[in-house]
Amino acid sequence: MQVNYVKDISIVSAAAVIFLAVSWIGFYGGDDWQYSEAARQWLSEGLFLGETHWSVRHTHVLPIAASYAIFGLGEFQLLLPSLVFYFASLIIIYALLNKYIGREAALISCLLLSSTPILVFITTMTRPDITEAFFVLLSVWFFWNAPHSAVQNRMLFVAGLAAGLAWMTRETSVSLLLVFGLLFLAGRRINRNYYWIMAAGFFAILAIDALYSTLMDGNPFYRYITIISSHGAQLSKNVGYQISLLGVGETASSAAGNISLHWSIDPLIAILANQEFGLLFWFSIPAGLWLCFSRKIDPGHRELAQFFSLLALVWFVTVSYGLGLREQPRYFTIPSIASAVLIGIAFTESAIVISRAGRIALISLLILVNLFCFYIDNDDPLYEERAAVRLAGEMAEPIYTNANSALMGNRLLQIKQLPGVVSDELPPPGAIYFYVPCKEENIPCNTLKQPDKNPEFEPEKLRSEWTPVWRDDPGRKLSGILIEKLNLKQFVPASIYYKLNYPSLP
Repeated sequence: MQVNYVKDISIVSAAAVIFLAVSWIGFYGGDDWQYSEAARQWLSEGLFLGETHWSVRHTHVLPIAASYAIFGLGEFQLLLPSLVFYFASLIIIYALLNKYIGREAALISCLLLSSTPILVFITTMTRPDITEAFFVLLSVWFFWNAPHSAVQNRMLFVAGLAAGLAWMTRETSVSLLLVFGLLFLAGRRINRNYYWIMAAGFFAILAIDALYSTLMDGNPFYRYITIISSHGAQLSKNVGYQISLLGVGETASSAAGNISLHWSIDPLIAILANQEFGLLFWFSIPAGLWLCFSRKIDPGHRELAQFFSLLALVWFVTVSYGLGLREQPRYFTIPSIASAVLIGIAFTESAIVISRAGRIALISLLILVNLFCFYIDNDDPLYEERAAVRLAGEMAEPIYTNANSALMGNRLLQIKQLPGVVSDELPPPGAIYFYVPCKEENIPCNTLKQPDKNPEFEPEKLRSEWTPVWRDDPGRKLSGILIEKLNLKQFVPASIYYKLNYPSLP
């Protein structure tokens, strides 16, 4: 058994490394910059309270600070904690399924998770989603194992602690609390009285945070006030977002690039049509229904499947309609993990009706579709800025460019501790100007354009007078070439066409 465990974890880890390498994103100059700055403040100031909703996520920021303290400032060091949480999450899933379902279910679910785009994307972008997922899964692990343990009360207390840490990472984990609440009302899994032990663990974490906030600021609710005010400020800055009445902090727009028909069905369309999920939910929804309601399913398997189905459903509904976060696929990380678990259990239960070759073919199909989804996604949002950084490293003088590329380029230079200057000031005669078509010719871009300091300076009108000294072209994707050859460009929205035409927008 121990040999199989090590062998399977090695297989899953190898697969995960391959998919991470294939779709590696790295530093992108957005939220990750905020987390990096918060981590650096912890190191420079000692105790640090945080001033934005990013910096008060201590469970996400402190591991980054620890990484910097041990290995120094750097792009990989910024991503290292996310990688640790990712692999730890895979191990938890494997251990849970291997113990309660079987080796095959554990291996299938983990291989599927390692190839699921949304999991890989958030891991290589320093997102708090994978940190939150780890603590959620850790809580589930202790909760599910507690009834079989000689130290049940301790395990339930730790399950509550982990749930509290998930909450401190991001408030979307209220969905986990709702699931535990529903199980409490139904009297399922453990005696109702024991749920109070979990609650004690959860509130212990909140009490520690409140005490820390009181000592640092005098306000035990500092964290929540900061989150609310910070989110409000961010929403007011983004013209693509509009506040509506449905839900708390509801954002109604297609800024995330989702297919949008009507707010009531947009979340379902997102999980079924977005490239971040592949065919995951097409398989997991029918699998979940079958596992939960078929009388032929092993009772123990059904109970675990019902739990993960409930977790996925409650999380989906809470995020989509309660918190109004359906625009961002990464908020469906937990439903994605639950879906992979359900598929793993379903494949084990279907062994009597589907041959081994058939099951291998279906899993291969899921993974191949995931690979295609990696291909069509833009996996380098800072392609232009990385090119500017390379140019700045080669030239012994400042590089001038648009405001957005200058901002992100300098952040990249700082995080990688590289020499060079990228400026958005008005370039003097004879200076080197780094021209980025997608940010200066009204082509749809990945990032919001920063206001230029010199709006009267219009480089697109001056290009004919310049002398080209350096060029970097990402080349085109085969998908874009095929669309053009088949005369389908007129039927594809511009933003989608550019994503399919270039590995990164030019």
